[in-house]
Amino acid sequence: MKLYIEILFSILLLGSGIAFIVIKHRKKAEKLKRLYTRLSNNRKEMLLAMQRAKLYKLVMILSGVFLFTLCVCVLVNEHIIAIQW
Repeated sequence: MKLYIEILFSILLLGSGIAFIVIKHRKKAEKLKRLYTRLSNNRKEMLLAMQRAKLYKLVMILSGVFLFTLCVCVLVNEHIIAIQW
């Protein structure tokens, strides 16, 4: 029973972490869209803002992958410990 509770807790943690990342990314995307419309006159600044947006998207994807990997490792580790006991 303890294993099931830990698995459910880990899934809940993973889901809330991914939801937090998605919400944060949407807010940042809205800010960047507004920035694009403001900078539409200046080409150099617009390219710089687009590069920044691509870098931010990469960081968000990598943080999501890291969170997923961390939760999977916790699940596997808890499962192995539960089997040994």
